[in-house]
Amino acid sequence: MHKIVTAVLPLFFLCCGKIVSPPEPVVFQNDFAFDSVNVAKDFSLVPKTSIAPISVKEASGGVLATSFPHHVWLVNDSGDNASLYLVNCKTGKTTTTLLIEGLVNMDWEELTFFVSDNIPMLGIADVGDNLELRDFVTVYTMKEPQEGSFDTLVSGVVSYVPEFLDSIRFTYSTGPRDVEAVFVDPVSENWYFISKRESRNGLYELSKASMGSGIIDTAQLKGRFSMYLSTAADSRLFANDSCPIILRNYDRILLWRRDQNTSVIDVMQREPELLPYGPREPQGECLWLWPNGNYSTTSEERQGIKAPIRTYRKG
Repeated sequence: MHKIVTAVLPLFFLCCGKIVSPPEPVVFQNDFAFDSVNVAKDFSLVPKTSIAPISVKEASGGVLATSFPHHVWLVNDSGDNASLYLVNCKTGKTTTTLLIEGLVNMDWEELTFFVSDNIPMLGIADVGDNLELRDFVTVYTMKEPQEGSFDTLVSGVVSYVPEFLDSIRFTYSTGPRDVEAVFVDPVSENWYFISKRESRNGLYELSKASMGSGIIDTAQLKGRFSMYLSTAADSRLFANDSCPIILRNYDRILLWRRDQNTSVIDVMQREPELLPYGPREPQGECLWLWPNGNYSTTSEERQGIKAPIRTYRKG
């Protein structure tokens, strides 16, 4: 009897069509049309541009350097050392390159900033996975290097021992994903990852409690929205208690306005606003906020075309 059932089942499914997969366990589905999304009116349409393009060829992630005026931290993705590049946003020049001891750059795709126990922290997201084959990916946290902790007058690479170094290894609840847009919620300190190559990018959440646990945790899918090829994100808590989220792909930048009492999940269910962006960058994969509400972008070098840093002013 078992053999008969085994033989008949494939014919049954062939006749009835493809087996329908169960729906994804998501909290929200945010469907919006870019043609009808409101454009933010309180930002400059024409960006202020650095004097020269950056020399970080594979710039895949950036975050404001809080201890160095007018500077940004940038990282290269796969193929580079475990390096942090301190770049002057006015000139485009690299001030210092820090080789972070104890880390390996498998495919660093994003940087993020948050404050934990009054300590300014950097998050490094080693989450690049173009072929979606990695068994697990890793994020690292370390105290943000401060002015005076290394010699900025030394040219070349400076070896740097990070303080408060920690990490989380994890997978995604829907299997391996290629991710480039990552941010830490400055309120809850939870991590958020936005997939890149799905037609409707997914938002995944990982609790800060996973940090230093030593286990391989799972980032849970929380929602999907009308965005494709997401490449960078940022969120920052401002002095007025606002806590916006910005997200980019190669063609657009989105803004979710938020106060610190509204969760990431709640606010990203709402329709975002479009932020000014142009001219289009060669391969734009960096985006970061400033304390005054400005935001900046820059890009990888592509086909010999280098990109400057562009800053869009608020107000």
